Amino acid sequence: MLALDETDPTKSHVEALIDVASVETRDLQRDGHLKSADFFDVEKYPTMKFESTKVTVTGAAEGTVAGDLTIRERDQAVVFDVEGPTRAEQGPVGNERVGVAATAKISRKDFGADLERGAGDGRRGDWR
Repeated sequence: MLALDETDPTKSHVEALIDVASVETRDLQRDGHLKSADFFDVEKYPTMKFESTKVTVTGAAEGTVAGDLTIRERDQAVVFDVEGPTRAEQGPVGNERVGVAATAKISRKDFGADLERGAGDGRRGDWR
């Protein structure tokens, strides 16, 4: 859910609930591993959540969104670099839509997926 304040974007708010089983990388083996206990552990933790705490405008259609990301029931502060929003358009059922792209790098160790059990190499993860 995006509550966009077009007159003052810093007053906007973002909440997202993601079904972890929907993660798809176009590689079935990788997808299975990401959903396993080594990473997301989808059987035990079927959702991840993000809730913004601060929106900052850094340029025309650019900014950052800081907030709390919850994966595997562990909360961490994260800052996303954001492009957008696009101009609002009417959706197929009459609702208004905007597009936004956001990226952040996180460490899987912060969320209890450190792979110290021997799987993987324990390097910093890049979950998008």
